[in-house]
Amino acid sequence: YILRMKEFIRGMMDTIILWLLFKKPMHGYEILTKIKELTGIKFSSGSIYPLLYKLEKLGLIKGYWKKVSERQRIRLYKVTKKGMIVLKNISEYLQLFFKDLATFEKLNNMLI
Repeated sequence: YILRMKEFIRGMMDTIILWLLFKKPMHGYEILTKIKELTGIKFSSGSIYPLLYKLEKLGLIKGYWKKVSERQRIRLYKVTKKGMIVLKNISEYLQLFFKDLATFEKLNNMLI
């Protein structure tokens, strides 16, 4: 079950990242931490950074450098307008899907 759940979450990672970055700009490690808090599943940095690069290349997020000390800076990511449109479309689709799923469950309960 846990393996299936991890695969399901992995398939939703693009959407989860967009949603997290919609809430506030974050760096890669912070995104990993939030995903673990939300799902209970730990992903490696090797799985998150390729997704961040892909989303940035698609124009859905934008990365920028922030200086945190004299010698250190971090790369933050934020969702773009295009990313917000995509996230809105995904949200609408998921709402319809879960509405249909609830209807299906009601029908199924009536048949039992």
